[in-house]
Amino acid sequence: MMSTLLFVHIGTHYPKYLLRNIERTRKLFKNHKIALVGNASPEHRWLKNYDIYFKRHENNSVFDAQFSFGEFEKNFRSGYWRYTLERLLALELYHRDFPDEKLIHLESDVIIFPNFPFEKMNDLSRVTWMNHSSTADIASIVFSPSWLSSKDFSSQLIEEYSNGGGSDMDVLLRLRMKNSQYAILPTLNEANLNLFNTQLENLAYFSSSETSRFRGIFDALGIGMWISGVDPRNKFGFTVIHARELIDNGIIFIDPSKMIFHLSKEGNLFVQTLDDRIPIYNLHVHSKDRDLLSIKWKARMEKLLAKKKSKKKIIGFSPLILYGLIKSNIKNRSLTNFVLQIPVVRKTKSRYSSR
Repeated sequence: MMSTLLFVHIGTHYPKYLLRNIERTRKLFKNHKIALVGNASPEHRWLKNYDIYFKRHENNSVFDAQFSFGEFEKNFRSGYWRYTLERLLALELYHRDFPDEKLIHLESDVIIFPNFPFEKMNDLSRVTWMNHSSTADIASIVFSPSWLSSKDFSSQLIEEYSNGGGSDMDVLLRLRMKNSQYAILPTLNEANLNLFNTQLENLAYFSSSETSRFRGIFDALGIGMWISGVDPRNKFGFTVIHARELIDNGIIFIDPSKMIFHLSKEGNLFVQTLDDRIPIYNLHVHSKDRDLLSIKWKARMEKLLAKKKSKKKIIGFSPLILYGLIKSNIKNRSLTNFVLQIPVVRKTKSRYSSR
């Protein structure tokens, strides 16, 4: 049985990059079932044209009773901190209708390549996701083998959240550390530890029991951020690539700056080593790059990989994103703090305060 590719978006409208990514996924994987869980149904014609199964999202009453924004800002991106956790419960919601299907949940800004290892994924017996750092796991891709697995995952996720709070990334790490029924996909091939971030010493969190199953690796976040940049909403509308902050601060286990990337004519991404090419099965496009997350992805990838990686580069700026950030901060009465975080303002303030 082929696994189902599941996208989830909770909110009032679907971002264009998600719909484009679904269209891209359908073009590449014509024989796979693709499902979308969301609050509002997209246009019927779109669903029919791309053969997408739609499931309307339903609130989980147990989660509703437990959830609190806590230290997180309630108004941040219209409830972002709630939705990133709540969307993981959608695996059980979908699985209720199709209990025997194997599910691969892709985050909205994650693309998978033509050589994605579906058969090896289907052989997994545990709910599996990825590790991001020593303090956080990440749900860029989540695999669930059955409805019972998704059901247990949902209940334990809610219980872990109610006991310790935190973001989805915090909760996933704690859950995995406490339960052997969960596993992580390999984000680094242990035969190529020269790609390991030397700012770190401990491989314990990164080590995957599933490494031998897969010849290649999965991108939790770091490779995609290096190649295509950070979400410009985090950078005042700028798209910046080849930034070293996550590497130099010891946040991610891998060091993408050491990697030599190769895109094959079939559109598969590899890390080139001295004697081998290691497949990278997916890319987390944190920048929400509209061409990478579309049927134009191959040409865009070639263009990004052609850029020299000697230093950090600004490759784009969106006045509309900056305007939206200003508008949102005015609404939330946080404009002063927002302005003070702009790099040029922060540097000027620091210079005058040191006098």
